[in-house]
Amino acid sequence: MGRRRLVLLLALLVAISIAGYTYYVYSEYRKVGIGSIAITGMEFRRPAAGTGGLGALRVKFSIEVVNPGRIDVEIDRIDYDVSVEGLNIGSGTLEDVSVPAGSNATLGVSIDVPLDKALVLIPRIMVEPGKPLNVVVRGTAHAKPRILGVPLPEISVSFEKHIEYSLANWVSG
Repeated sequence: MGRRRLVLLLALLVAISIAGYTYYVYSEYRKVGIGSIAITGMEFRRPAAGTGGLGALRVKFSIEVVNPGRIDVEIDRIDYDVSVEGLNIGSGTLEDVSVPAGSNATLGVSIDVPLDKALVLIPRIMVEPGKPLNVVVRGTAHAKPRILGVPLPEISVSFEKHIEYSLANWVSG
């Protein structure tokens, strides 16, 4: 009888330890967030030969993922949508993002905005030429932590960042 109790006690201690470690991993993953998002440039893209399109405006930006925690974090994907002055200009997905413990990862991404969609913004730019454009990046980061190779339920963290972008930044470089 004593041996059976010892085995049950050890099993209980192992179960409590795994539950405690799982809670710790989840709390560390929840510390991860999106730091800054910045537009790093724009360039005109000519239409592909024979397509008859107007071309596109490639908007480049950086997304900083911040991990202040004490464990390395693996993010399966980051889904994002970008709008300018309320007009959705595109969306994208970043996959397999690794962020070491206590550090940041800056990721470069770009979206090709069809020129006919970008031209919708010209009246706003003409009426208030010096006023910065309101850019909003919304999204969700999805991660599935693992403990000893066993996947845990997904953690999703949503974000929304507002950027004011002056076209003078694009013109001047």
